[in-house]
Amino acid sequence: MIGLKNSRRILLAVIMVGPGLALVPRPVFADGGGNVQPPKAKPHGYSLTDMASAIALFSTSGNNSQYYPDTPFQILAEDASTVVVTPENGGLVVTGGNSFTVPSGTPFFVAMYYADDSPPVYGTFPTSPWKAAGYIFDRSQLGANNFAIIVDGEYTSIDSSYVAGPVLTSPLLDGGGTHFISVGAFLTPLSVGTHTVTMLGTVSGDAFVAGAGVSFLSAVFTYNVKVVAGHK
Repeated sequence: MIGLKNSRRILLAVIMVGPGLALVPRPVFADGGGNVQPPKAKPHGYSLTDMASAIALFSTSGNNSQYYPDTPFQILAEDASTVVVTPENGGLVVTGGNSFTVPSGTPFFVAMYYADDSPPVYGTFPTSPWKAAGYIFDRSQLGANNFAIIVDGEYTSIDSSYVAGPVLTSPLLDGGGTHFISVGAFLTPLSVGTHTVTMLGTVSGDAFVAGAGVSFLSAVFTYNVKVVAGHK
């Protein structure tokens, strides 16, 4: 998951693919599990809004394990030590990943992207949930596009319906803000064996470009997930 405030936070929090690469929406129904759940799903009683509240400090800490939340899910988020940033055509291309070993039956949450009201704020930060999706996806604001999750080669396009927040939080660790918006999705458990989950997306909206000083932020984060027999 990548945030927006400066180059360090940009390296530690979004999921993207470069401008011009189109992803054709197609739902995931992988034989090995890892199906992307609808945005209204509530696995184990958790909504996307609940997860936004749960991950706010973890995400804004740069995925520091000290702030990893206690939930029923394995959260898929990058290891900061793997992140590589390459300048390209006035923008930034970010790659990285992580590896996880989990028992069978473990559900997942893919933490894809966040924005918050720690200064500086890019564009007009929303004060209500019905404005949050526009803030993240509208071209005049942050301009998120081509967000997707790929599970074992099968992909699902992630749209504005997967935006949650703003939620009220304790002071955030990237500058003291108290309102947090996330883009993320739940995955069903994966079958026993080794799997690959990749998160993609781009941010290139007018407010993002003006605030960040780059023409786009594009990233690909890949997670290797080993599922072993047993129960969580």
